[in-house]
Amino acid sequence: MSTELSVLFGPYIDFGPCIVGMNLNQLSVRGFGDIATLAMVSGPDVYDKKLNPTGTQRELQKKHASEAYAYAVDSTRVNPMEHPRSFPEVLFNVRDASVVEFYDIENPGQSIPVAKLVAQLEGTSSLVGLRVLTSNLEFPQRQFDPQISRVDGNHRLSSVPIEDMVADRNHAVGVTIPFCVFVEMNREQEVMVFADINGNVRRMNVDHIQNIAIRVNEDDELKVKDPALWLANQLTLEGGAFYESVYFGGSKAGHKLAGKMPQVNLNALKKVQQQMLGRTNALLESTDEAFEYFNNYWLAVRQTFPVEWNDKKGYILLQAIGLMGFTGLGATLIVQATSSKKTSVNDFAKKLELVKSGVSLAKTDPIWEFAAGPAGGKKVEKIISSLIS
Repeated sequence: MSTELSVLFGPYIDFGPCIVGMNLNQLSVRGFGDIATLAMVSGPDVYDKKLNPTGTQRELQKKHASEAYAYAVDSTRVNPMEHPRSFPEVLFNVRDASVVEFYDIENPGQSIPVAKLVAQLEGTSSLVGLRVLTSNLEFPQRQFDPQISRVDGNHRLSSVPIEDMVADRNHAVGVTIPFCVFVEMNREQEVMVFADINGNVRRMNVDHIQNIAIRVNEDDELKVKDPALWLANQLTLEGGAFYESVYFGGSKAGHKLAGKMPQVNLNALKKVQQQMLGRTNALLESTDEAFEYFNNYWLAVRQTFPVEWNDKKGYILLQAIGLMGFTGLGATLIVQATSSKKTSVNDFAKKLELVKSGVSLAKTDPIWEFAAGPAGGKKVEKIISSLIS
């Protein structure tokens, strides 16, 4: 019996009207509750090969959990129009049915057995009340085999300061999130649902993520927050060396219609800028100056190697090893040029002509046969740099 929760809530915690229906082939009860209240009534069943070999949850990443909680709590302090925030629903499995009670919305004193909920659905959804009985609920929920198990969303709940809140006689933080409750799944079913949700979902394309970061941040804000991404984006704008050459994620249908497929991914271009910044930043006065030098260099590369620039399959220039090699060369040339101030496109192009006349960038050239990965990038840089020294 949870004396602490009984003092806070009384005999039960009422989550009010919820929608009951079928989620594919599982009975689901969906509703909303305060993030702190949901954390108090549930617990993760963390897998431990020695201590809890039947557990379902992965090990908690405390930093991720604290960031998720801060994201939720801070949502009350930001403008929802400018900074919209939302969580996907947290999934619970009520392993011990004695701790919950479903009731008739029209007659709250009338409880509804789970079997009756299933029978009355008939392919539709309906409203039902949900309350957690504090007299039957352990608090805090035990680390292994909790009565209400967190199937998905443990990181969203784990940083709620439950014990401190209870000590202060506080049961809510004023932040509402959605939840979904499954009833009396067995361990095997719960593990399978956890695996389906966390193991089979494809991660969002990283270029698309970077694209979103560009779109949701003001230009000046992005320049400070992520200068490499800002530089990468500037290089893709009209007048930039990589104009119409970069994939930003999402569909490629527009590129196909235009008859010109992008040669470089946005995230790869961002990494190029990170590397160039790392090797030149101490000599450059500002990010704007960095853009001027970087863009002039890459414009010179594009001007000097027009065929290679537009044929990624046939030439190494815009493949990973080529980008790494020419990035290294570019950083070296920019460092040398900061003292002479010879940083125009033509200045860089004169140097690059020596590379063009000295080595083939064709992928089929035997010199690049075994060039791959970071070592391959260093090999490209070493070879092309030796031609201009």
